[in-house]
Amino acid sequence: VQTRAPLEEPSELIDTGNMVPNLSAHYLTRYTDHESGKTAFFLARYQSSTPGKRIIFPLSWDGNAFQRKIWKFYKKRPMLPLAFDTGPIIIVEGEKCYHEATSYFERAGKKCSVTTRHGGAGVTGMVILPPGIENPDRVKILWPDNDTVGIDAMDNIARRNGDDSTFILRPPAGVEQG
Repeated sequence: VQTRAPLEEPSELIDTGNMVPNLSAHYLTRYTDHESGKTAFFLARYQSSTPGKRIIFPLSWDGNAFQRKIWKFYKKRPMLPLAFDTGPIIIVEGEKCYHEATSYFERAGKKCSVTTRHGGAGVTGMVILPPGIENPDRVKILWPDNDTVGIDAMDNIARRNGDDSTFILRPPAGVEQG
């Protein structure tokens, strides 16, 4: 049985141009093992030349090169770590929302930790909540995509967190799904 230890290598080793010909990664998100702090895997997001189409896949180190998969070692999926020890926590759906929200709060000078999980709504049971999220003194705002799958996934995470400081933003009636 092969297992993969968390990585120590920096993201500069990833040649994202070789992963998808003629495209470079739009986002490269590093997921870490919460216990060791080392890299668990990366998620690469490419924007296709076809409007509305995107290409997303995980990258894991096999000891020699990056491969387009998450090793079985990671049967659990760590959420992105929290940036601050205090202040509100916002859980969004997807790495694109994570990067946009993080950038917004940094520009606004607000200490707000944004996190997300990798994988669809079907893997929310595999998600490892980041350390610090269990603190009942921190407000947790869960911001799903406007679709049943996204709302169900955030409901699952809210039940797992299970305290009075967790809130789910519900899209108003009549807002287009997506």
